[in-house]
Amino acid sequence: MRRLLILSTVIMACILTGCKPTENNYKAAYDAALAKRQSVDADAALLSGGHDVVRPDAPKTRKAGDRQVAYRRERIKPDEGTDIDLSRLPYAVAVAQWRMPTNARSQASALRSEGLEAFAATDSRDRWWTVAGAYPTFEEAAEALLRFADSHPGFTYIGLDGSPLVIMR
Repeated sequence: MRRLLILSTVIMACILTGCKPTENNYKAAYDAALAKRQSVDADAALLSGGHDVVRPDAPKTRKAGDRQVAYRRERIKPDEGTDIDLSRLPYAVAVAQWRMPTNARSQASALRSEGLEAFAATDSRDRWWTVAGAYPTFEEAAEALLRFADSHPGFTYIGLDGSPLVIMR
């Protein structure tokens, strides 16, 4: 009986601790996918005779001051319990894209502890975004994006192309 109790305890401990996705796991997977994408992009450039190849899913860029800011049109919806009204604030600064809501929520919570008005949001394809703030104009969102990038050197923009992104509704 005692052996059965010990065995069941060990099995439960393995089940409860072995399947948790972590930000480090996502970062490792992101780095591997980014390396693969860069390899594919390099191969495409060779096949195109050295001309730039634009991926159809790549964000566009727009000038903000003396720097370029990436942006994308996307319909996002704030997570339940978030009181952000995106009809009044249609420009959001996304800092990560996830497949699981728990990761977006966790990262948004960490950013809120820094004083940002961060929240998690989802889109029509069940992707989850960590949003560092929402703004009424593109210019304000671009300024916030640049401030975020400057104040968070070394930040890993998981699911994005290495930089934050303005999402326009």
